[in-house]
Amino acid sequence: TLKGVIAKVEWTNPHIRFYMDVKSPGGSTARWEISGPSVNSLARNGAKKLSLKIGETVTVDGFLARNVKNLANMKTVKSVDGKILLDRIGDQK
Repeated sequence: TLKGVIAKVEWTNPHIRFYMDVKSPGGSTARWEISGPSVNSLARNGAKKLSLKIGETVTVDGFLARNVKNLANMKTVKSVDGKILLDRIGDQK
């Protein structure tokens, strides 16, 4: 689980990517790359290009890359109020 601020969004096939700045407990900030499903897959579930906004604080649940630092594959992306913005499997709200 990562919490941070969206810095860049790439809403392109074969799958979306977005980048977020995550603060560590020590106070330093690291840029994380988050990989998601295809644009078509997300669109079928109701997501739109504007579902993620630069500057928005989000929480990402997902899986860390095995051999690449600061790379994760998203499962869900939630806003600060807990609303699901993107979901790899279910419906977007």
